Amino acid sequence: RIDLPACRRALAALGQRAEDRLRDAAAPSAQALCRFLAWEEGFRGNTVDYYNPDNSYLNRVIDRRTGNPISICAVYMLLAKRLRLPITGIGMPGHFICRHQSAVREFYIDVFNKGRLLTRNDCVKFLVSTGHENFEVFLSPMSPRRVLLRMCSNLHQIYTNLGRAREVECAAFGTADGMESSETNGEGQPAGWKSRDGRLWFPTTRGVVVIDPKTIKVSERPPP
Repeated sequence: RIDLPACRRALAALGQRAEDRLRDAAAPSAQALCRFLAWEEGFRGNTVDYYNPDNSYLNRVIDRRTGNPISICAVYMLLAKRLRLPITGIGMPGHFICRHQSAVREFYIDVFNKGRLLTRNDCVKFLVSTGHENFEVFLSPMSPRRVLLRMCSNLHQIYTNLGRAREVECAAFGTADGMESSETNGEGQPAGWKSRDGRLWFPTTRGVVVIDPKTIKVSERPPP
């Protein structure tokens, strides 16, 4: 069980230390915050036990000073918000970084790797090397809801690989079932709801879609 009040106190204390440490600077900087986290507070990416579930729980990350890319970035972003730094989260394929964007400068920060600075060109090269071409999508800031969803998705995958996830029943709905669009993300998460009568509600780019699974004949034939 997670002790939320204790987690909030630990995060608040960390934020206060960051403020005290960077107070003497003319203006707190993204690089200075990285140095504070990595070198003074000892936060580091867990490269030894990368798929340990503890790497995804913020309270354990704060206690152990180690985590996966998105959780380490989450700590960094929370402190950056307190320091009023223009930092956002960037969900790369298989990795998570942060972006600093002001009126005069833009750069990316690999917090997992002790705050290594990256240019946009560096990020594009990474995307190309991993076979991805939709640069604008991957380099767009993620909302807090999407960050949380990705963290939960990571945990589910980790527990699945460990054999500890409950079996999940999946179903696919197409236009023949009433889906107007495959874009079901709406303006946030979750991307669907189940009402008490069993109907499924999806916010799509073409309006709200309601599907009643009880009225749909399920094909027993597996997909190709």
